[in-house]
This record gives sequence, C-alpha cells and structure tokens, in this order.
Amino acid sequence: MTTEDIEVWMVEEPSRRHEPEASHDGIVQSAVSQPLPMITEDEAMRATYLLGDFGSAQPLELHNDNTVIPILLRPLEIYLGAKWDLPADIWTFGCLVFELVTAEHLFVHERNQKFDLDETENMLYQMMLYSREDFSGAQLQASPKAPEYFNADCKCRNTSTLKKNPKLFGGSIQTRFDEMKIISDEDATETTRLMERCLCLDPSHRSTATELLSDPWFDGVE
Repeated sequence: MTTEDIEVWMVEEPSRRHEPEASHDGIVQSAVSQPLPMITEDEAMRATYLLGDFGSAQPLELHNDNTVIPILLRPLEIYLGAKWDLPADIWTFGCLVFELVTAEHLFVHERNQKFDLDETENMLYQMMLYSREDFSGAQLQASPKAPEYFNADCKCRNTSTLKKNPKLFGGSIQTRFDEMKIISDEDATETTRLMERCLCLDPSHRSTATELLSDPWFDGVE
C-alpha cells in the first residue's frame, strides 16, 4: 500500500482513526488502531520489513529511567539508576533476539519464592545467571540504587553479591535453548554467542551495532 492508499482507506473507515494525542514535544497525529488489509502470501515473501517498537522510547537527553525501555528488556543500569546510553539498546536487542527465536521472554519479572527475591532483585539475579558475570564494585558505586539490593561492602571489593545471596546455578542462555529444543544445536550455539555479546553486565563491554552486523549469526542476510 502506498501512503495515498492508506490516507484514502482511513477516510473511508474513520472508525479506525484515533483522535490526536498530546506528546512531550507536541501533538501525535491520528493513528490506525486496526491492522491494514493483509497482503497475499506471495507479496509477503517478496516484501521488505522494518521491525520497530517505540512505545517506551524517548529523546536520549532526557534519561528518564522510570519509563525508558519495556521492563523485560530493560538493562541493569536502568534498574540501578545509573547513567545509560546507546549500550542500553544493545542489551534490549539481545533480549529481543531470544524472543524472536523462541516466542518467549528471556527474563521473568516476578517474585522468586525460592530465594525470597522481589521482582527487581529477581531480574538482577537472572542477569547474573544468563551473563555468567558478577557486578563490579566500580559499577555498583556509580549506581544510586545499588545499596538497595547489594551488600554494603561493594565499595571495597572488586565484585559484590545480592544482599540475599541467592545461589547461582542451573542457568545460562545455552541451557534455555537446550531445554526448549526448538532450533538445532548449531543454531542455538550461534544465537547464544550473539546474545552474549549483547548481554554484558558492563555496558562498555557490549558490542556496538556495527560490530554485531559482522557476527556469523547474520551470515546470508542482505
């Protein structure tokens, strides 16, 4: 469909049109609330797709840690109130890769009854499991909310543990793929390696978007 086709269609079926809504930087104009007419299977196979979701996006300079990035895709620096930048999107991409491959979330935002962890503590716990890394003392010192979740001695140690000290075992990205058995072992290994480049606890250790494009996972993609 062309832009003109969409405009004509919206005029013909005004019930699908939203009223303009207020935004932080102006007014969001009318949007379509229902799917556009489906294209044929042949057209779908030849189409070019752009995947995007800006529901929690905001201008970089605002750095509002309360709303940026959906909660299950949110990196640790936002949970801990630390400064964030472009590597936050790389973390989110790593989470989305898992969702696109498995149709399930990598993380769960719920209480962990076994270790008596609240939702945020459990998210931080899962991050340590899947990254197979520890939070560094320097990283926690730069995180205003870290004292809520981590031992007070994080200022004098290279690494620190959660206050409730849950045992770290039985979890990795590769293990999740092995348990689900929905892709081949080779694909699971390649996908795990790509995700591990994104899901580093230290934002400076995450690959850039340009670096990720050279990953073997994208071989054959134009």
